[in-house]
Order: sequence, then structure tokens, then C-alpha cells
Amino acid sequence: MESTSPKKSDPGRTSGSPDDPIAADRIQSTVEEVLAAAQFIDMHTHLFPPAFGRLGLWGIDELLT
Repeated sequence: MESTSPKKSDPGRTSGSPDDPIAADRIQSTVEEVLAAAQFIDMHTHLFPPAFGRLGLWGIDELLT
């Protein structure tokens, strides 16, 4: 059995659905909130040993792209 909880209303939204557009004045704060909650991992592929083959990236072109 799946439980559901009531959704919190966001005053910056034009309606209650999460798929609805965000008000223009709330875009920056919403993006900041999402990025603050996101987990980022920096793999440092340039430090991988040669045995990792193409997973190890060296040189400015590979590191930037």
C-alpha cells in the first residue's frame, strides 16, 4: 500500500501542479534551491591510472570537453 502526503503549496507557482510553470520572479530562487539540493561528484578523470583506458582523460581538450 502506497501512502501519499499532501503537497506543499508554492506561492511562486501559477497553480498547484508541479508540472505547471514557475512564476518569472521565482525562477532564480528555484534554480538555486534545486542546485543546493543536488549532489555533484567530481570524478577527476585526469587522475585515473592508464589501466582505466579511455576513462582516464588527459590534456586540455579532453578535460574541457
